[in-house]
Amino acid sequence: MAIPQVIAQTFQGTTALHILNSIAFLVIRRPKMPKGRFDQASSNVQWMVIRNNSSFLRKRKLGTFTTEPNNLKNRNSFRLNGLIHPKVVGVEAAKDGKGVVFSTGSIKNVKKPTKRFHKVKLTKDSRRALTTIRRTIRKQHYRKDLKMAALRRASALLRGQKLALTTPTATTTGKRAGKAAAATTSS
Repeated sequence: MAIPQVIAQTFQGTTALHILNSIAFLVIRRPKMPKGRFDQASSNVQWMVIRNNSSFLRKRKLGTFTTEPNNLKNRNSFRLNGLIHPKVVGVEAAKDGKGVVFSTGSIKNVKKPTKRFHKVKLTKDSRRALTTIRRTIRKQHYRKDLKMAALRRASALLRGQKLALTTPTATTTGKRAGKAAAATTSS
């Protein structure tokens, strides 16, 4: 069956304008977009936009810092920015103060921020937590330049939590110190 006959059978009883619009739709197709981040602006363009204008910026005497998520050193730089790169790594302290939360960002769900990041709470000892971070970055092909920064941040957070658990006992000074010492020796 020839194409004009198919068109005539399909559009029997419709106006010429509807026929032309339908044919144009069939002939002119939008090319399929490749998967990935190609429908968004590049990282360089995003960086030029948020470099000096961001709600996360904290300008200090020593330099410009940021409070954005997944910025391992909290510095305002293209390399460490956690908002513009497709594959990012983040380490933060757990809310309950035990362990760290290791988050990884994927390319798949760039347009869905709630599904983009995968967070894992690491509460075991520091050696296992650091090994998990090291293996995840290596095996899932995350950026190699972020590996040492992530390990250092996790190590510092875990070390800080360990020190917070051992608090020194309160001691008295001055005139009360003599009275407190006398009270403990007499009883």
